[in-house]
This record gives sequence, structure tokens and C-alpha cells, in this order.
Amino acid sequence: MELWDIAAIDQHAHNLLQPEAIACYPYAAAFTEAHHPDMINYHACHTLFYRRSLRDMADLLKCELQESEILAKRDNVGLENLTKTCFKAANLDTILLDDGFLPEEILPWQWHQQFVGVKRLLRIEDLAQNLIPQVNSFAEFWERFRVEIDPQRQK
Repeated sequence: MELWDIAAIDQHAHNLLQPEAIACYPYAAAFTEAHHPDMINYHACHTLFYRRSLRDMADLLKCELQESEILAKRDNVGLENLTKTCFKAANLDTILLDDGFLPEEILPWQWHQQFVGVKRLLRIEDLAQNLIPQVNSFAEFWERFRVEIDPQRQK
């Protein structure tokens, strides 16, 4: 059964980083949740995830299977063209964006709409964490929390 013609929905995506932020991270940082430089610089590049992604990106960008070549091609193509190419190759129709991760470093959800449909995911743990210091009682917290997750709801 051929399913490739069916457009996909990415059910949990993260916003792309701003170009300035991309420059601050080694390429291998995208392939681990580790933050320690040794884990990123010396271990992430040996994972199957990293190696498979290098092959996929080299094929997609039509370049040599080396990180330096992929980075050079990525920079040459530009962020908008690269994003368009990747989303098209993935046959994405819609992404559900969790824009609570690195909020100061990401492109806004509206930027992504030029490529695919976008729906935002609410990070309720961040919402709760930010509301707690602002309230004096659980009742006040609960009311404000409910209004935040459902703006149509009024006090």
C-alpha cells in the first residue's frame, strides 16, 4: 500500500531557531537532549539518529555526506528555502507547534505559516509555573489558569 501521497501532520514540533540562535549551537546539539558540551561534541555524532539524519540531509541537499558540507549547503540555501525544502520532502500539511521551548531563540509560530498550516500547543506546565507566583490562593490560580487555557471563558 502506497501512503506517501497522504499529507502528514506533525503532532509535536518545535519552532525553528532564529538564525542568530542557530549560530550558537553545534549541529550535533539538534540530535541530543544533553546540554553538556562533551555530550554534544563527542558523543551525539556517534548516535544512529545523527548518522541517519546526515544521510537524509545530504540526500535532500544533494551534497557530500559530511557535516561540514551539509552546513555549507544549508547556509548557502538559506533558512526559508531550506525550511520549504524540508517541509515539502516530509509532505507535511500541518504542524502542531510547542512554542514554549527556548522562547527567546525561536521564530514565531506565524513565521512557519508560510510553509504549512500551524496550530499551537499550549504548554500547561509553563503556564502553571508562571501563574503560581502571581496568585495568593489555589482558587485564584485555578480561575486564572482556566481563563488562560480557554480565553472565551470569562470570570
